[in-house]
Amino acid sequence: MAAAERASQSIRVSERTGPLHPLVARTNAAIANAHANYRGMVTAHEKGCLGISVGMKSNGRAIRIMNALVRGLEARGFPVSVGLDDRKPVTVAKINDEEVMFRLEEGQSMKKRVKKPGDTYFYEGYDHVPSGKLTLTVVPQGTIELAQQRLAMLKKAVLDFARANQGGITNADAASMLGLRSDYRNHQKDYITYSILGLLLREGKIIRVDSSRHHCATGE
Repeated sequence: MAAAERASQSIRVSERTGPLHPLVARTNAAIANAHANYRGMVTAHEKGCLGISVGMKSNGRAIRIMNALVRGLEARGFPVSVGLDDRKPVTVAKINDEEVMFRLEEGQSMKKRVKKPGDTYFYEGYDHVPSGKLTLTVVPQGTIELAQQRLAMLKKAVLDFARANQGGITNADAASMLGLRSDYRNHQKDYITYSILGLLLREGKIIRVDSSRHHCATGE
């Protein structure tokens, strides 16, 4: 019975593009007129568009998936709208009084560059290209606000630390003294504090003394 119930609640994606939901139709038209970025991805940035970011070859499949998803959610009594997250379009579904944001995105893969006849300038390397793999990224309600609150707290802690030390602080100082040591598989060590210092630099709240790699509060 449980398996049958889950099957009845599943959303099927048609292999053919049927009648498009108005939000999906608007998004499809915007993507058709959009230009791919340097990684071959297109995004509908126009107002009122759903959160889709894919390569042009995957657009038809992405539209079918989003059309089935939006229609399936609304058929189950969950209204769908659009919004912006960090200036990117997102799809918002209201499920049991909770707003859940999601985007349909295509992953990236690395492709080795090949010199073409007539290329005047060429250097070996790899390019990011659409992988063909689509992923639905879900952001539960409250997680963005929580992340921004914690980021503000981290920035304040590092800034207060810099203000208390007139000679300035290094990244190693911030990571060690504030208990913010970090790494990724034992590499890219202490990038958390590097990023926080970078944000404070951009905001003009600290300056960097290149000769000593120290960061000093500006007093603002």
